[in-house]
Amino acid sequence: MNNITISTINNYGIISIHKNTSYQQDNLDTKTQHLIPQKLSCLQSSESVSKCATQPQTPCNPANSFLEPYSKSCSSPADSLKKVKTDSTTLNPSVISFLSKHQKQSSLSTTKLRRQTVDDTIIKQKNPGKINPSTSFTPLTLNLFQDPFEIVGLSKYETVLKQWIPSIRMKLIYDSSQQFFDSKGFNEKVCGRKNLLIIVVSGKSIFGSWHSKQIPKEKKDGFVYVKNDENHFVFTLRNIYNINPTKFLPREVNKYSKSLCLSGSKSSTCIVGCYSCYFVETLDNESTVDWSFSSTYRDTSGKGHLIFTGKQAFTTDRLLAFYGE
Repeated sequence: MNNITISTINNYGIISIHKNTSYQQDNLDTKTQHLIPQKLSCLQSSESVSKCATQPQTPCNPANSFLEPYSKSCSSPADSLKKVKTDSTTLNPSVISFLSKHQKQSSLSTTKLRRQTVDDTIIKQKNPGKINPSTSFTPLTLNLFQDPFEIVGLSKYETVLKQWIPSIRMKLIYDSSQQFFDSKGFNEKVCGRKNLLIIVVSGKSIFGSWHSKQIPKEKKDGFVYVKNDENHFVFTLRNIYNINPTKFLPREVNKYSKSLCLSGSKSSTCIVGCYSCYFVETLDNESTVDWSFSSTYRDTSGKGHLIFTGKQAFTTDRLLAFYGE
């Protein structure tokens, strides 16, 4: 007879052990005995029970453990499961599933939180209770009677965009918070179309470009370009300098002038770029604004390439594409 009791195994495979209640060790089921060999060996004698009971313990709130950093004296559920894995030759399938899921969520949590912040700024102005769509890549569903700029929370810029692009009805075709954020997902929606409006969101900055010529078919292992687009321009809608929405025209357009650049599906992490202006990458802090912006475009802001994000390298939080029909 030993003075401990074993609580039931919860959904995560975690087992709680307490002393001062009698139980028969033989009554334990085989799974429970197998998962906690070190706990049982620690409590085989009254001396070891006393030793284990007198060890200092730091309170730990499991409910907050996934949101706050673990202290040295408070181990995470994942740490506990790793210990069980070391001690046992066979694991409960639920333990393996939980450990794998926890490690995956830990590696993605920063990205999801950042996108949720962007969605709070843009989407949730219209839908305060809407769940962050970036966590599930579901097909983009649109209301045909709803304005496309209102869908993504850009209705405040609709008037100025229509001034820059008159007599064209815009349709939202790509949203990285709803669809895969990679070159394949982007190219599937834009290649073959013309009158393309691209909008990039990075933190509080919103900018983009307009391309009137047809987008060529992608090259799987290379780049394709749009050239000689007389109606092309780039713009800022919101920036750190609080400068009003402004569009910037190219200094010169000819048959050699490149505007849009699309990356192939088998290429690097680059998705799309506007030549001598911005390039969107999938990796954090790898998207860039070209320092030669002012030499290619008529910069009326006086801020040069910093007008877009305030720095040369940035993280793309959201990428949108519309086309005019």
